[in-house]
Amino acid sequence: MNPFWDSRPQARHARRVVGTGVLCTAQIMFMMASGVHALPMFPVSEPLETERASSPHVTPEQPDAASALRITAERTEFDQVTEEFKAVGSVVVTQGTVRLTADRAVLHKLSGRLTATGHVHLEDQVNDVWAEELTINVNTESVLVVNGKIFLKETGTWFRGRLLQRFSETHYRVKDGTFTNCEADDGQIPDWSFSFQDVDVEQGGNVFAKDTWLNIRNQPVLPVPVLRYPMPNARKTGFLVPTIGFDNVLGVQYRQGFYWALSPSQDLTIAPQILTKRGQGGDVKYRYVLNRRSRGQWLINAFNDTKADQTRAQVTGGHVHHVQDDFLIQAKINYATDRRLLRDLSASGISRALPSQ
Repeated sequence: MNPFWDSRPQARHARRVVGTGVLCTAQIMFMMASGVHALPMFPVSEPLETERASSPHVTPEQPDAASALRITAERTEFDQVTEEFKAVGSVVVTQGTVRLTADRAVLHKLSGRLTATGHVHLEDQVNDVWAEELTINVNTESVLVVNGKIFLKETGTWFRGRLLQRFSETHYRVKDGTFTNCEADDGQIPDWSFSFQDVDVEQGGNVFAKDTWLNIRNQPVLPVPVLRYPMPNARKTGFLVPTIGFDNVLGVQYRQGFYWALSPSQDLTIAPQILTKRGQGGDVKYRYVLNRRSRGQWLINAFNDTKADQTRAQVTGGHVHHVQDDFLIQAKINYATDRRLLRDLSASGISRALPSQ
């Protein structure tokens, strides 16, 4: 039986509240919640072992601590009749290298099916998933996403869709959505994307799609009856597609980027740029992941402004470190040589390369 669609007759609920907590927020985004439970890999035959919030947190002995499922929330309860474990408020679920956060979550003990709703974010070593609703089988790690998006870290690819299904860490299917390798901050429109009704994705292979459209700035411009798009296992060093443009203020614009894959956890992009009516310059962008809890990105852009007869520059970036699951430290820097720089960089297109804040 498909674990996503398993249903059971509803019986009278016999609920037992097993944890409550209070959410606290400080300037460095410190969060602490009680009601922490370590659960064995499902399915299991015994009832869930939990502790009340007023008691010291006790972690049951596990044959393999790395495979234990751990749930933290402001309030938790276990229904002994339906064998459902429910968590509400600032929910954090961890199992090995997989981490999920949501507003609410329900775990079906027998099937191992966990459904999360509200500001859902699922992260592992190869993917980031955001959704309104997400269902994951904790035994197989197969995932079903409703109205969400997936970021494939190895290839820097975004998939958005009405329905997204993950069969494994490298195999996906997406319906009624878009995909792009173009970077864009949340809320911004990527320079290009492909829209589709149904697509099958295999990392290390290809993206296959039918009835596809090429979109420029979210506007469909070219129909593509059949699309085959390569999806290598890892990013590769090489020149990027150049950007060419023209306007009356900046003149002819040419930007040529070079991508350098320093290591699986670091990359560097160097992009010289020419503006025939304004000067020459470029930008350097460095991204890194120290470990699952620590990462950052930094960008320096500058150009010799022939109109103003000066060199203008900006340094921006940030570093994020998760000290614990409920303790986050974040540092950001944004420095510019003058206040008009951002407007001029935006006109030249350089600002689209700025790291997301």
